[in-house]
Amino acid sequence: GQNSRRSAATTQVVPVGEWVHVGIVARGPGDVEFFLNGEELGVTYSGGGADMAHTTDPFTIGRGVYGGRLDDFRIYDRSLGLDEIASLAKMGSR
Repeated sequence: GQNSRRSAATTQVVPVGEWVHVGIVARGPGDVEFFLNGEELGVTYSGGGADMAHTTDPFTIGRGVYGGRLDDFRIYDRSLGLDEIASLAKMGSR
């Protein structure tokens, strides 16, 4: 169930009313990294159940806080490197 699966979060507040680049890299089923405008953020984990990447629960981002205001959403079949994430963040700020 959702209450027992492993979750990852950051305490970084995403600015409202301005374009920001948010990156999430899954390094493995129990290891993720968060980025804001190309800068790595701290991550805290909770829950001790199933790995994050191995669940039948629905995929969610932000629990609806974005209200449909996501642009250029991408999913890669590999983990991106720090340089690639920084480059993607710069692309959107032009």
